[in-house]
Amino acid sequence: MDKQHTAFAILCGGKSRRMGQDKAFIRLGEESLLRRLARIGQGFGERLVATDERLMAQETGFRLVPDVVKDAGPVGALYSLLSAMESEAVLTLPCDMPFFPAALADAMLMAMPAEAQALLLMGRNGRAFPLCALVRASCLPVVREHVQAGKLKAMPLMESLGAVNMPLPERFSDRVLMNLNTPHDLALASKHQDYTLQGSR
Repeated sequence: MDKQHTAFAILCGGKSRRMGQDKAFIRLGEESLLRRLARIGQGFGERLVATDERLMAQETGFRLVPDVVKDAGPVGALYSLLSAMESEAVLTLPCDMPFFPAALADAMLMAMPAEAQALLLMGRNGRAFPLCALVRASCLPVVREHVQAGKLKAMPLMESLGAVNMPLPERFSDRVLMNLNTPHDLALASKHQDYTLQGSR
């Protein structure tokens, strides 16, 4: 899939209840989580941040995409992105994955079958990561249907889209899929804060 015709979007709509503070602005070393992920957006045709918070758009330099439907979670955020973007597809990442490398985003683009409507990452333990996904613009009607019906879980949506599962390639460490949900997660991540977004291990 052509990067220039694909949007890159960071999902920032979570409530961060378990963390106790807004995850997007948490710092690892000298950078916020948002700024670390924003580097991945280089080379994409559009760079978007799904949030109602203007400060998050300023932090990344990305275009703000506010919720079309409030309190609709990541499925609602995807609906907003597909409605707002001009690209042929969007690659989405949650804001709390500080070690996700640009090379893995490129691998997702290369792995997207021409006939597929969506692709999502799978961890080596079989866990699905439906927010680490590549979704074509043509999926908008199905996503809209889920939002209007109040079906706001990400995995059922991916199943409706017939998403292709992409196992994490062997050259990448399991750490690239680490989520920061709690202060304990943040403490663990801080030990690896120099882990580069351009590396694979």
